[in-house]
Amino acid sequence: MFRGQLATLAWHESLRTKMGAYSDLAGINVFDADGRLINSSEVWPVPEVSIADRDFFRSFKAGTESSPILIELAQGRIARGWATTAAL
Repeated sequence: MFRGQLATLAWHESLRTKMGAYSDLAGINVFDADGRLINSSEVWPVPEVSIADRDFFRSFKAGTESSPILIELAQGRIARGWATTAAL
């Protein structure tokens, strides 16, 4: 249900509009519980991208981290540069 609600062009436009107000942020990408990209402020249509193999994602999903928020610097899979990722 979550994926269906957020995987729309309207949500993409909403994310893109919100990001336009912040010059210091590159973009927002929303992933589902399996690590698949649901939506992005950067691109439409959304490409087939997964972060399921990333260490921070596996730790967050397994619940092995003591912090409710994980932040990691990683090579982006959408814009292909360095990206700061946050799992909330």
